[in-house]
Amino acid sequence: EGSTWGKNSAADASGGGIADGAPAEEGDVGYVVEVFPVEFRYVVADGARCSMPPAGADDAANDGVANDTNDDGTDDKNVNNADDTSADTANRTPNDNGTTHAAAAADRRPPRARRGVALASRASPAIRVLRDLERAAAPDRASACARLWRRSPSDRARRIGTGRPATASGDGYDLLDVDALAPPPGPTGAEGGSKRDPASLTVEEWLGLEKLSPGGDDSRSGGPAAVELLIETRAGPSSGWAREPLELGNRLRVGDFVDAQDSARKWYEAVVREVTPETVKVHYFGWGSRWDAELPRRKGTGSKMNPPEPLWTRTSRWRERIAPGDEVEVRESTSMVQRPKWHRATVLAAGRETDSRRELEGGAELETHGEDGRGRRKPVMLLERGRQVLVEVPQEIHNCSGATPLTPPPALTTASTLDSVEANIPPAQPPFRRWVDLYGEEICRVNTHKTAKKHNNSPATLNYTMESKRQPVEVMKPYNNIHGSGFVRESLRGIPPAAGTVGLHNLGNTCYMNSILQCINHIKPITRYFLKGEYVKEVNKNNPLGSGGRIVTAYASFLSDVWTGEYSILAPRLLKQTVSCFAPQFNNNYQHDSQEFCQYLMDGLHEDLNRVRDKPYVEHAEVPHGMDDATAAMESWRRHLLRHDSIFVDHTQGMHRSHLTCPSCGKESIKFDVYSSISLPLVPAKNRPSIPLKDCLDQFA
Repeated sequence: EGSTWGKNSAADASGGGIADGAPAEEGDVGYVVEVFPVEFRYVVADGARCSMPPAGADDAANDGVANDTNDDGTDDKNVNNADDTSADTANRTPNDNGTTHAAAAADRRPPRARRGVALASRASPAIRVLRDLERAAAPDRASACARLWRRSPSDRARRIGTGRPATASGDGYDLLDVDALAPPPGPTGAEGGSKRDPASLTVEEWLGLEKLSPGGDDSRSGGPAAVELLIETRAGPSSGWAREPLELGNRLRVGDFVDAQDSARKWYEAVVREVTPETVKVHYFGWGSRWDAELPRRKGTGSKMNPPEPLWTRTSRWRERIAPGDEVEVRESTSMVQRPKWHRATVLAAGRETDSRRELEGGAELETHGEDGRGRRKPVMLLERGRQVLVEVPQEIHNCSGATPLTPPPALTTASTLDSVEANIPPAQPPFRRWVDLYGEEICRVNTHKTAKKHNNSPATLNYTMESKRQPVEVMKPYNNIHGSGFVRESLRGIPPAAGTVGLHNLGNTCYMNSILQCINHIKPITRYFLKGEYVKEVNKNNPLGSGGRIVTAYASFLSDVWTGEYSILAPRLLKQTVSCFAPQFNNNYQHDSQEFCQYLMDGLHEDLNRVRDKPYVEHAEVPHGMDDATAAMESWRRHLLRHDSIFVDHTQGMHRSHLTCPSCGKESIKFDVYSSISLPLVPAKNRPSIPLKDCLDQFA
């Protein structure tokens, strides 16, 4: 079981498998042997002489080959036929890189394809194993006349009923780019070129397998690994490939899942959005649409970007190995679709593929791609798999009343190993502790968006290095010793403690402006309206009472910076300058009244977003004598909407009733006046640390 280790052996298999060196003799101590090599099950398909096997046609034969082992540990497999034992034994030769090849003899009946098995040490270089396999399986073909195809991991999952294939067309095999594993020309390492020589990648690293543990008692670290390959051959270098239509670049469609490289040369899971004859537009899984990129469909187009590759060729299948206790990244529940914010979370429980789907509560809003069976837009789901996990997000505890971390945490167990699953899973408290779709865009692998930082308790210091000829620069010093003038205040990048909680620099004496901006920023319907970009179609540039859309554009830019999650402190310099262009009284560093600035800013935003393009003349009339208040209020509000209609009218304007009586003649005048802010008196509260807002409103009324 597991790996067999010598008493004094190290915990790494740098010495390779048993075939890499001299045979171990009895009594040797510290010699590493490998019981779980990687098994390459292959099919040789000659495009000129035989047809291709359909996907899954070789499963029965391969399954038999994988399990036929004698009691003494020797491999007595017969790949094709019981009569071919001698041929199979004759072709079993050890290679220099630690592989043992079992070449399959041709069947006496006309075969569709030849089959075979090659065993390779996990510590062997991957490129040498694949090249040796090509030569051994097709000895009568030059290297330019043979190429490898690998069974897609997603196709294997589809055949056992756990999802759809990564691409809509194809037979389950993807072309394997062996040349990509070759070392690049020129120096390598720290001096230049590639930091890691691809030729040094072991089979274990190339396949993304878990390392074997010395004790063999780690259930997630070992076990037999099998790779299904198809070796395609052709008659000569100038002949065409029979499987060329099945290459990924020739069969991509909208909705296919691939691995795609971004401009930073990092690989991510992606879904195809658009396809043209030469390019393909992809959406990177777990990233906003603003990061979508256009990639070439094939190599050799001169583009700096690499074309997409089959799913999980460059990325990890980490979701299949998820287990309770693992760390992941989860979207904040209050983050916006286009600018999501991510937090680290801990997996508390992992559901099964066959579990009934749980209703997701308290999750983040996600982008929609495509439609479901009822014509409704739905979020993208990788391979349409339905597995769910329960996560706990410590940063979300402030968004959940009464939520407390599990102390001590419950026994972390995988749901698939439990007889009574629900009894062992802690209750959900969304959004702090909630269920998420494992294959959805609400969860990502740890360190995808938030890189790990080492804790350092030493005092923070700043070191400045300047050129010898450069004059020293004094930072944050006022000129003429005048307080508030001459300061250089700029935005500082950093991670805010919560979404939208960004500090604002005081640009002189602009505390009056900063306090109002913080208040308006937390009017949720209006902020959501701006962040979703809904304001763009309602900007009224022809309103003579507005700014031509300049104020609303500056405020939208300010909100975008506040909620992007990239700043800890902002300097609202652009917004102040824009407002000052239309209100010169604010074009200085003096103190001003907050309510005055609030009234002007909200009026300016309202006029820039006024849905009424041609304002009619409306006479402001008093309420007729005898009309009830409800009817009078509705009539007054109807008249107001004839000239004023915007999102600020919808959410920040109301009316109060004004009733005046003349002390001389007794005539009464009743009006309903529109307001957007009121001044409340402060009511002292004895023996209470705060003043209730209701008391202030009652005193005002």
